Amino acid sequence: MNCDLVNLVVKSALDAVEEPEFAVSLLMTARKFPFSVRVQENIIEVLETRFPDHPVTVDTLARMQLEKEGKASELVKNCVAVYKSALTQAPSTQLFHLAVTTLKDLGIKLMSCDVLLVNSMLDILELGHQSSHLGLQEYEFYLQLINIQNSSEFEEVLDHVLIKFPTHLLFWKIKLQLNTQVEEIRKTMNDAHKVLKDQHDLSNLWQRFMEVMAKLNKREEAYAYLEESSGQLNLAFLRVLYLDRAYEKGIQKAREVYKRFQHQPPYNSDFHNNILTYEKEQPKVDKVRIRKIYEVYSSQFGSQEIQIWLDWISWETRFGHVMEVPNIICRAESVLKPELVNKFNILRENI
Repeated sequence: MNCDLVNLVVKSALDAVEEPEFAVSLLMTARKFPFSVRVQENIIEVLETRFPDHPVTVDTLARMQLEKEGKASELVKNCVAVYKSALTQAPSTQLFHLAVTTLKDLGIKLMSCDVLLVNSMLDILELGHQSSHLGLQEYEFYLQLINIQNSSEFEEVLDHVLIKFPTHLLFWKIKLQLNTQVEEIRKTMNDAHKVLKDQHDLSNLWQRFMEVMAKLNKREEAYAYLEESSGQLNLAFLRVLYLDRAYEKGIQKAREVYKRFQHQPPYNSDFHNNILTYEKEQPKVDKVRIRKIYEVYSSQFGSQEIQIWLDWISWETRFGHVMEVPNIICRAESVLKPELVNKFNILRENI
């Protein structure tokens, strides 16, 4: 079939939209039609002449090597050669990402070339590391690979990525696992606290810290550092963790922690909920103490959390003094936001 008219249309389109992504999209469309070989060749020529070093061009040409006839191993080598040539001459974070993505995809499809693919990925990732063009995802994968290979590079690469991506939680968690001495672990934690600001990340970091210390049979050292940090750092989740670990030493230790922090902001619902759980578990329940906890809890969160009042009413009704319930209801109605009062009264009728 004569494709002169199609070529003319494609040329006009490529002249109008001078972007490699657009050219590749036209190429992918043309490849659906067997008669469009000449059209495809012309589009590839445009990519090679106008955008020779662009990551999209290189990625397209590299992937096309895999579609040729021949042994899978040879096709993979040709594909990698295209990537490595471009990455050596014009390295970019985008192209390293595309190259690694292609090889990872091949690792799923071509089990017979797994050794070749792993070695090729290591070569490309090392090239990216040396040129400082690897992105976050590529460094995560690189660390995974060289760890599997028991590479001596691992610690050097990890130290590098902690400088390049200091707020990435995963790298700090890996660093913790590498440490075997308590002072090293404490230093890693202190360094992480200087750069990590997200509360969820910090909470996860502390959970990993406790796990690492437990595996090293350093629970007492972990508790001492947790106790010290809870006093120095103004972090609500850390007080909850401190409370939970203190309870492992007995209710009296947990009470001491609660007394120390119960009135100090930032407040945390779990801090009150957890101590209530621990107090209610005791063989001889201290009702006066539980009532005081509910008083503090409701003073901090009672304006917007209906459940605090419902739980308190339920506990007084079943285990405390039912005569206290009217006072709790009056207090709740005065403390809750006006728009929550009706909902509260409806829900308490079902207790």
